[in-house]
Amino acid sequence: MKNRTNEQWLAGFNTYLRRRYPGRTTAKHYVSDVRLFLKGDPGAVLTVTAVEIDSFLERQRAQQRAVTTINRRVAALKTFFDFVGQEVGQPERENPVSRRRHAARAPKYLPRDLSDEEVACFVAEVETIRDKAMVGLMLYAGLRVKEVTELRPRDITVPEDKGEALRLRVMGKGRKERMVYLQQEVAGDLLTYLAERRSANRGRRSQAASFGPGRRSHLYFF
Repeated sequence: MKNRTNEQWLAGFNTYLRRRYPGRTTAKHYVSDVRLFLKGDPGAVLTVTAVEIDSFLERQRAQQRAVTTINRRVAALKTFFDFVGQEVGQPERENPVSRRRHAARAPKYLPRDLSDEEVACFVAEVETIRDKAMVGLMLYAGLRVKEVTELRPRDITVPEDKGEALRLRVMGKGRKERMVYLQQEVAGDLLTYLAERRSANRGRRSQAASFGPGRRSHLYFF
């Protein structure tokens, strides 16, 4: 086992990945990344240290590789040397790759929003009052799809003062509740939709204000 050549280690790693991730491209990409590392002549696999990993990653940065590419190669090398440790019967063997030491910090950008013209074109294609209410809640009030589907009548507060904004009590990710104030047009579409639902359900057992099928306590959007 310890007398394997680097190519033999790579072939064994390929077999291991294909067995572990059948039908996925993980093996293809990880093997390609490890092969690139080994082409730099870091020495025998069992003698590689963090120093050789450092040198390889410095070359990658000098070639202006994307952060995501570098981090995938770090992940590939870490998985490879974990595999090596298991193969030689030393799963506790120190891995020369450390995410803390070698992984690059990827910049976190805000999502790119649509232009006013793109928003106008999109909204113009929305036809029914139900869809307008849904789109308005997501586009102008920032609700997620699940938050829209889980809205209930009791979550809506219509102020007595017409000059005040309609309020929604929204349960978001992590079960964190927040208060959302609606623009006048969005509030108008929502109230119009609810009025239409009540009218359509009149004479039947009320399902008014349900946005999800079979959920009588929710606003019926779907």
